[in-house]
Amino acid sequence: VFDGPVIVADDSRTPQSYDDPGVHVVELPFDSGVARGRNAALAEVTTEFVMSVDDDFVFTPDLDLNRVVTYLHRNPEVDLVGGAVVNLPLLQVVDYSTARLFAYPGEPIRPAGSLVGGLAVVHKVPQFWIGRTARVRDVGWDENLKRVDHNDFFTRAHGVLLTVQDPAFHCLHAQPKFDARYQSFRTNTGPDLAYLSRKWSATG
Repeated sequence: VFDGPVIVADDSRTPQSYDDPGVHVVELPFDSGVARGRNAALAEVTTEFVMSVDDDFVFTPDLDLNRVVTYLHRNPEVDLVGGAVVNLPLLQVVDYSTARLFAYPGEPIRPAGSLVGGLAVVHKVPQFWIGRTARVRDVGWDENLKRVDHNDFFTRAHGVLLTVQDPAFHCLHAQPKFDARYQSFRTNTGPDLAYLSRKWSATG
């Protein structure tokens, strides 16, 4: 579904190599965390638009990236188009459109639910989106966070980025829930939650 450059931020103990010349690996110190990885990958992007995906997302053959990019060209006021993530094996879609942010540091650019080019404005989408590279860099990720970076990003993006959601833009989510070693890292969220509590209690 995509033949352009792919950037992989890898903080594995042993980084993976790829035969595909279109894949560029940014090797990070072991367990650097997702926020540092996202910033490092974003720093390598040279294209006008960037797509954010996690390593456990699965694309289907009908995923149409060009349609989303065309929408962004036609609607220059929109900074980011979010999709839908379908959790396996139950085929459940998590609705982020009504998710609460930590605080409201800025006025929304457009009210939630209003339409831009036929797509609804939302304040938070899954970590599956296509956005304008320069605008995403204006927000970036807080590298104090290793695991729980999602809500912090969209809280800081509130009033900065105009985000819409396209329900026809979707992927599958095959989280390795039965991998004990992976889960020992993935579920270690205590330090992040403590940091977020301190960070946002001071503002709201």
